[in-house]
Amino acid sequence: MAARPKGSSSNRMDITPRTAAYSAVELLKRAMPYLCLEKFGQAKSLPGNKTQAMIFRRYNSLGLRTIALTEGVTPTSEKMTATDITATLHQYGKRQFAVLKLALN
Repeated sequence: MAARPKGSSSNRMDITPRTAAYSAVELLKRAMPYLCLEKFGQAKSLPGNKTQAMIFRRYNSLGLRTIALTEGVTPTSEKMTATDITATLHQYGKRQFAVLKLALN
């Protein structure tokens, strides 16, 4: 981290944009194993102050046909079935406190 130059009246520490960008990249690299399913998910927005759940519908696969088709004969139909999947919003987290010690020479 880059500190303020000597003689600066501020006790606050500043991070240069270059250092901040480097830190962000390192944090993302660390998080990648936990985000393995992210590329397969769907991002959907819930309306504010309305609900904590969203229902997705998935149609089930059709049954396997083992009878050959015959010319001029209409095959029997099969009703499509669906499965509802409910996604409920939950928030997880904890408070984190960090202390950084820097040597100012």
